[in-house]
Amino acid sequence: SQDFGEAVAVVSGARVVGLLTRAHLSTKLFSRFGHALYGQDAVGTIAQHDALRVPHDTPLAFALLGAFARSEQEAYDDLIVVDDRDAYVGLLSVKRLVVHQTERLRFEQDQKRIAERRAREFEEHAELTRRFLATITHELRAPVNTLIGLTELVRGNLERGSVPRAVGHVVTMRATASHLRGLVDSVLEQAKLDARQVLSLIHI
Repeated sequence: SQDFGEAVAVVSGARVVGLLTRAHLSTKLFSRFGHALYGQDAVGTIAQHDALRVPHDTPLAFALLGAFARSEQEAYDDLIVVDDRDAYVGLLSVKRLVVHQTERLRFEQDQKRIAERRAREFEEHAELTRRFLATITHELRAPVNTLIGLTELVRGNLERGSVPRAVGHVVTMRATASHLRGLVDSVLEQAKLDARQVLSLIHI
């Protein structure tokens, strides 16, 4: 029948008798009956009574290891899944299990590569931020020191009554303050850009 898979479990009530594979059934029928594919004996008489049974809560990886621990001829026979009372639950296709584990391994490897790429991007971003802060800190010191020096000059000029010279220094102070404000704006813009980049790395 086309509905007959690679194997079926043979059970008596809830008790597992064994596993009947397509290959084993065909071999037995041909050897006993030639081309007459229907015999009078019950299928339980030709079932593999030593078929591998696995508890329903067995991890898939351990089930796969158990399957491949068998002989080469039986390695890909379906596994019989049983409950805590050794009653039949279902069949587990080793071929489908291999495909599932392969896809799972591929997924885990892809996730690992993504995590490693994100880690590299975070490191590169952190290095760029460190360099920017080092540069901008140096750039900020110069106008701040200039402003401090000019305020001392203005104070000294005012104390001596030299208002014109004090006014000249104030003009310089204004220009220096404008330059300083531009640097601060650059820092703020860079901080916003950094925040967006970090968020994009997190949500990739």
